[in-house]
Amino acid sequence: MMGRAVLDGALVLGILGCGAMAGLYYAFSGFILRALDATGPDPATAAMVAINRVILQSSFMGLFFGSCLLSVGLLMAALILRPAGFGLIAAGAAVYLIGMLAVTVLRNVPLNDMLALRGTESWPLYMRSWGCWNHIRAASSLIGATLFCLSLLNRA
Repeated sequence: MMGRAVLDGALVLGILGCGAMAGLYYAFSGFILRALDATGPDPATAAMVAINRVILQSSFMGLFFGSCLLSVGLLMAALILRPAGFGLIAAGAAVYLIGMLAVTVLRNVPLNDMLALRGTESWPLYMRSWGCWNHIRAASSLIGATLFCLSLLNRA
């Protein structure tokens, strides 16, 4: 059986991971994407394609996959062990995995691929679509962190 300290530690890591992802996505939604757009389609496209290439080789990937794996583990622990606050834990993990991971895989990554393939001509569509999906990722990450935090407080 998972000890209380282990689960509480996992929740703290979940809060930090989801919170860090929320901050990154918020930065893109809040000002980075708009700043790129203000430079014009050619430089914006070049910059975003470069960002998408570089991010795959960065520490972001550890945070991305680590927070996803942790959320899967927390979801399983909540559903199997049913600890205090299990509903909040399960909800936090589900919101994060659906709103962040699924949206990334099904929406944002294909749009990144489209931008890299089609270039500047696709920037207006990319700007609108990618930004909307990124808002969902930011909100889902923040909601996941909040629900994990509430579950931890509920366990106190």
